[in-house]
Amino acid sequence: MRLLHWSRLAPGSALANLEKALAAEQNPKLKEAMEKAKSRVQTAKDCDGKGIACFKEKLKDQNAQVRERAAYELLWANTDESRDGLVEALADKDNETRYAAIMGVLRRMPADGVTVADKVKAQLDSERGQAQYIRINEDLKRLEVRLRRGY
Repeated sequence: MRLLHWSRLAPGSALANLEKALAAEQNPKLKEAMEKAKSRVQTAKDCDGKGIACFKEKLKDQNAQVRERAAYELLWANTDESRDGLVEALADKDNETRYAAIMGVLRRMPADGVTVADKVKAQLDSERGQAQYIRINEDLKRLEVRLRRGY
C-alpha cells in the first residue's frame, strides 16, 4: 500500500532509485507491485516540465497505472484546462483513474455542468448492473447531482 501511494506522489527523479531497488528485489509479488509503481513514476518523468498537455495525452495510454498517475496530476493542477481533461476520464475503465477524475471535477466544477451531468447520467445508465463499477459509480452519482445543482 505504501508503494502505491509513494508512486502516486513520487517525482520523476525518483525513477533511478526505483529501478535499482527493482533490480535487487527477489520477492516476485513485490517485484510485480514495483513494476506497476515504476510506470506511474515513469509518467511523472516523461511529463516533467511539459505541463498539463502532456498529462492529458497520457490519459489515452493503454496502461491503467499511467492513466491513473496522469489523472492525479491533473487533479492536483486544479485548473480549468486540467479539469476539462478529467471530464473525459470520468468514463475510464480503471476505477482508480475514474476516482481521480471524479475528485478533480468535484474540486473545480465546469460552467456547463448540466451538459457534463447529462454525459454522466448516460454513462451511469449504460453501466447499470456492471459489478466492477458499483462502488465507484456511487461517487459518480454524487458528482452528477452536484453538477446539476451547480455547487
